[in-house]
Amino acid sequence: MDGDSARNTSNRLRSREEAPDVTIADQLAPSRGTPVGSHREPSHLSRGSDRHNRRRSPLVWIFRAFLVVPFVFMGPEIVLAILGRPGGITDLRVSDADVMGNGALLAFMMMMAVTPIHTMTGWKWHERLRRDYGLGMAAAAFTDLTLAIIVTGKEFQGSLLTRITGHTFLLAGTISVALLIPLALTANQRAQRWLGPHWKSLHRLVYVIWVTILVHLAFLFAFRTLFIAAFEMSIPLFIMRLPPVRKWWIAARKCHRARFLRWACGIALWAMFGVGYVTIMHEYINVGVGAILLHPPS
Repeated sequence: MDGDSARNTSNRLRSREEAPDVTIADQLAPSRGTPVGSHREPSHLSRGSDRHNRRRSPLVWIFRAFLVVPFVFMGPEIVLAILGRPGGITDLRVSDADVMGNGALLAFMMMMAVTPIHTMTGWKWHERLRRDYGLGMAAAAFTDLTLAIIVTGKEFQGSLLTRITGHTFLLAGTISVALLIPLALTANQRAQRWLGPHWKSLHRLVYVIWVTILVHLAFLFAFRTLFIAAFEMSIPLFIMRLPPVRKWWIAARKCHRARFLRWACGIALWAMFGVGYVTIMHEYINVGVGAILLHPPS
């Protein structure tokens, strides 16, 4: 028995020496077929996340429905203008900017709010809306520019170039729409794989668009009314993107620290965002309802 025990002990020591060392890095390395840098959650956490997302799916579709509203508002006027109804072009001229333009602006701000909401709450169910709102904003902005080119001949007489770049606010708006083109065309997984790491660099153009939108509104409204509202919405979104603020908030949320301070700051920031949002939404709905009823306000 002593010989067998010694032999077994020797075999175990030999097998331990021959076996490769398992380091912490090996334990954390992704399994075969998992992309490097990704993290595979335990199955029970993954199932819980899937159930959470399924429960939130109706809410996601409610938020998506917002993107078709400007087209519903403008639909009757567009159809009657195409049919040559008397006053159809005039009605489009009155309604276009306040419906399509404000619809694009609201979609842009909602898209930019996705990341701050995740930073504050840790929610992920709403992140799929980022791409939806981006594409919805692009559709509304392209429609707005197209209609403006068609119906603004009396206000901006001259060539096509004059109608889209004849004034500073027109130039800033046209630049915003032009920059949306590469972003809309590459907002898919195929483009992301093709562009690789350059995909994120390209989509940082959204911050340039953010600036050009504010410039467009500043010159259009003389630093008043809707420009102030858009600026009020931008301040909380900008603050929550500052690296020190974002890192502190995420660390405090995960460690369950500074809850009162985070609640107070969150309420203040979203109240500021809400004031601007309500101002733009009021104008948007007021003109939109008039457009769908074929009685646009003067």
